[in-house]
Amino acid sequence: MPPRYAGSASGIAGTTQQFGGALGVAVLGAVFFPALAAGGYGPAFTASAVVTAAALAGCAVLCLVLSPRPQPQR
Repeated sequence: MPPRYAGSASGIAGTTQQFGGALGVAVLGAVFFPALAAGGYGPAFTASAVVTAAALAGCAVLCLVLSPRPQPQR
């Protein structure tokens, strides 16, 4: 990345992290609180853990798929 774009890239990275954190809290809250009302803390924590594990697995797959591959030497 050219140095002249470093400030913009930093702002985009920070904004993306903040948005991801807020989205994660919202999704886990949307899973946790209905499960809490339906069955108590045990099922609510289990449901939240399953969603968290699925999100982490999805991120791992995306990291593997989207990571740059080394180009063969010519």
